[in-house]
Amino acid sequence: IVVDDGSKDRCGEIADRWAVRDPRIRVIHQANAGPAAARNRGMAMGSGQWIALLDSDDVWFPQTLAHYAACIEKHPDAKLIYGYRHRLRDGKVTQLTGRYQDRVTGVKELFDGIYFESSCAMFRRELLDTAGPMDVTLPLIEDYEFFLRLSLLTPLQPLGEATGLRRRHGHNISRPCGENRLQEAAVLEQFAAREDVRSVLPAAQVGARLAWVYHAAGREFARTRKRSEAREAFARSLGHRFSLRTWLAMQASRMGF
Repeated sequence: IVVDDGSKDRCGEIADRWAVRDPRIRVIHQANAGPAAARNRGMAMGSGQWIALLDSDDVWFPQTLAHYAACIEKHPDAKLIYGYRHRLRDGKVTQLTGRYQDRVTGVKELFDGIYFESSCAMFRRELLDTAGPMDVTLPLIEDYEFFLRLSLLTPLQPLGEATGLRRRHGHNISRPCGENRLQEAAVLEQFAAREDVRSVLPAAQVGARLAWVYHAAGREFARTRKRSEAREAFARSLGHRFSLRTWLAMQASRMGF
């Protein structure tokens, strides 16, 4: 299932030509509504027991689905399987090692950081039916918020394999910047405030994670000379956990360094 989310290039036309040649391919055209809406539309149109996502700027390896199938056979009770990816930039591939590929993980590990992306995971449709679709109001990291909700429903089974390539370029909407870090913090705060999460995540873990994200936001703002935004982010970081490094960074932003 290919969702053309209002592409301005020839993606939709190319997908249509392939659909004529191969009846297994279904193409859906819609006005641009963002990654969450596109994924939701594709997942709603599917009828399979398992859902695997592939973003437009990522590439699966030829054996990716075979690896998923082998993992399902080995772990028939698994409901969410995740691998990792290598990086593709300017035609060059950087091989990476995946995190938490040696053991089953869950909400605690995922809250502490993003260690797999939407194109690296496959999950049972029943999880989508229970957790609900991706949040279309989020401009980015909607997949992280979605998988956090899924992690409340099932253990996360590692694949132990790289699933493909993540293409990095100057137009990635998830590129590091202060605004993106603030969006990440907002998602984490909203998730941590859920009643069913408070009994799972220790308050100390929540505070440490939010302190780190706000500190990272402050550093990005300081790097781009957005000093008032940097000071605000550093102050929020200190509000969750005191750190001498963060306090010094806030003082430096006040003095214009």
